[in-house]
Amino acid sequence: MKKNLLQFFSLFLLLIGNAVIYAQSSTYWYVDNLPDVWFYQPDVFAFKCWNGQAFTGTTNPLLVDSIVHHLDRRDKAVEVYFNPSATPLQRIAEIQSIYGSGQIEMPYITLTRDTLVPRTEEEWFVLDNLILVNFKVNYPDFYGYCQFYE
Repeated sequence: MKKNLLQFFSLFLLLIGNAVIYAQSSTYWYVDNLPDVWFYQPDVFAFKCWNGQAFTGTTNPLLVDSIVHHLDRRDKAVEVYFNPSATPLQRIAEIQSIYGSGQIEMPYITLTRDTLVPRTEEEWFVLDNLILVNFKVNYPDFYGYCQFYE
């Protein structure tokens, strides 16, 4: 009973969270001090398995187009590509099934500019557990350096 209640509660949170995800932007990036809005890519689920292993669990072939294990990446990420006809609720259920396999060490976020563009257009990327900081390289002269650090 306790396990069923926990599963129901986690599914409820996923449903509520995904309702918000599809309705709003997910992440703000600041480029030159201006906010830059990104959205979740709804038809891709990315994660890292324990020790960088490939995902060996089962998935519903009617919902999942393919699963790619990126051996060339530092973290050996796994990406699950959903069939375009899979509904958001079916995707959530499949993601819960993948979580239930116990193989996921860390889920990743997939971001895109436009949620209506299918994943096959490859206008999305995976945000992993590292912080990425890009610096604008404008080396000041000595006088500018001194003014900045006074």
